[in-house]
Amino acid sequence: MKIGVCAGIENAEIAAKAGFSYLEFSLSQLAAMEDGEFEALCKKVQTAPIPVLCCNGFMPGTIKVTGPEADVQAWHAYLEKALSRAAAVGIKTAVFGSGASRSVPEGWPFEKAWQQLAAFFKTAAGYAEKYDVKIAIEPLRRQECNILNLVSEATQMAAWVDSDHVGVLADTFHMLASHEPWEAMEKAGDKLWHVHISSPLPDMSSRVFPYAGDGSDYAAVFKVLFQAGYQGNVSVEAGAADFAAEAKKAAALLNSFI
Repeated sequence: MKIGVCAGIENAEIAAKAGFSYLEFSLSQLAAMEDGEFEALCKKVQTAPIPVLCCNGFMPGTIKVTGPEADVQAWHAYLEKALSRAAAVGIKTAVFGSGASRSVPEGWPFEKAWQQLAAFFKTAAGYAEKYDVKIAIEPLRRQECNILNLVSEATQMAAWVDSDHVGVLADTFHMLASHEPWEAMEKAGDKLWHVHISSPLPDMSSRVFPYAGDGSDYAAVFKVLFQAGYQGNVSVEAGAADFAAEAKKAAALLNSFI
């Protein structure tokens, strides 16, 4: 198990010095880059002190997965470009949250939306296999998305898709917001491939970097992960007013559990 952080390449040196073992990029940002810009990024990644192992921000909101605007041809074009670039950067796990892309439009049957999501993940699995990238479905709180809100639901979807390249992510912020017990991570079994961790604000409006004494029981999270025999990594996904200072505190705290 490694501890990483969601951050751009400009923060690689700071993240490494803080004690993080890897970076997590935005996949949609990688896909949106011009060729020259992406080539320059790849060169920076090659000389960075820590690798880029994961990515979040899977799909831009303009490409719909559910509803009447879902475009299968657009899925194929995007997945080819995005996952080929992910592989070129060295990414092993791609997190599918993408609430704006997958949210079910008003009036659209949820049964059809579930079928569309399953079809999308089956399609994505083919590209994931081609480029040796694993896709982890991220449950999002209801304030951000109206479907796939629980780790248990993501686990069911992964089972339905039945691919070696589609699994599950657990995000502690979304789990807390949805009142889902940590044990859902253990019940996901060997389909739990990635974890996001953060310190929620008291009103649950957002999240910040973890730090010792912030009121969150991180020990309980890691206890469940170890009980589950978890083999994946844990990324801090949160905002930071002072990245260097907050990264150092977060890395020190989280590394103490592994």
